[in-house]
Amino acid sequence: MDERTRTLLARVDILAGLSEVELREIEPLVHLRSYARRQVILADQDPTSDVLMILEGRVTVAVYGEGGREVSFRDLYAGASFGELAAIDAQPRSATVIAAEPTLVGTLTASDYRQALRRYPTMTDATLRRLAYYVRALSARITELAYTVEVRVCAELERLARDAGVAEGRVVLRPSPRRGEIAARVNTTREQVSRIVSHLQQAGLVVQTRGALVIPDLAELVAWRRKAMSGR
Repeated sequence: MDERTRTLLARVDILAGLSEVELREIEPLVHLRSYARRQVILADQDPTSDVLMILEGRVTVAVYGEGGREVSFRDLYAGASFGELAAIDAQPRSATVIAAEPTLVGTLTASDYRQALRRYPTMTDATLRRLAYYVRALSARITELAYTVEVRVCAELERLARDAGVAEGRVVLRPSPRRGEIAARVNTTREQVSRIVSHLQQAGLVVQTRGALVIPDLAELVAWRRKAMSGR
């Protein structure tokens, strides 16, 4: 593994707390694989159990309903890991993961992953934090289904802002999120998302520019969503 790839590996969430010596112990266990855009990395109900780490690129986690309709959960970016559940409980995969762009992935076998958890407490802590985050995120999405599409679209824009590393103030989402991708994540249609984004633009809550969607003040968008949730 060259120095550049080693640096990318050190940025992965579950490995970021390891010392340089510990990381070098893990490194020989990691196998690299590249995926083209739209290539399936994992399929729902696959019997595989490797843990995967995104070194470069972006992936989409989704499930498919009746008629093959895609319902996206989230996008994961370089530095994120996934596949831990199957490695822990040896059950089939619970979702499909697709490369949203050319993506480089490092894999650990389930056996090597579990041994690493026993050996490196910082890796165990990072895994527990990730699993707790996913449980909370899933609970939030379930709660959002009780509200209007407008609320769900706003909540998704807030998630995209957090994924971009912005917690307050002005947010620039570049490239601009595709309406169809937002629709898949909030269980609605592309047309509905377009209408809602237009309404948010009229209210001054978002600005569509060439190649980007700008949220002038994230706090105002959050306040608008909360007001909509309360029915006021």
